[in-house]
Amino acid sequence: MEFTTEPNRIYHRGDDGQLLAEISLPAVDAGMIAITHTFVDESLRGQGVAGQLMEAATKQARVDGMRVKPVCSYAVAWFEKHPEECDLLCEEAVDCGENSASDLDATSDQAADGAQTSDKERY
Repeated sequence: MEFTTEPNRIYHRGDDGQLLAEISLPAVDAGMIAITHTFVDESLRGQGVAGQLMEAATKQARVDGMRVKPVCSYAVAWFEKHPEECDLLCEEAVDCGENSASDLDATSDQAADGAQTSDKERY
């Protein structure tokens, strides 16, 4: 799947122009972005699209020389499962391996479903 990269976000639109997948990456400080929101349309859920968005985001962060602060629950869970990318995490971020499995159970279930996982929508 091809993504479009713009400042503060990476996304994919369908042939009809509908937004089908998006990850929000606002700058929060000099040299740091936050991953605040992931979205995958119901039509693409269960196909690994959210993981592809995370891969694109970490690749872009490396290219831009940025640190990452995962805020959305999917991003936190993704970094837990991808310790090879944890060198990107900012000091304020949860270190890989620090969260207990019980802390991530609910967010991992949401992520597996491909649900929108912004903290605002979780609560």
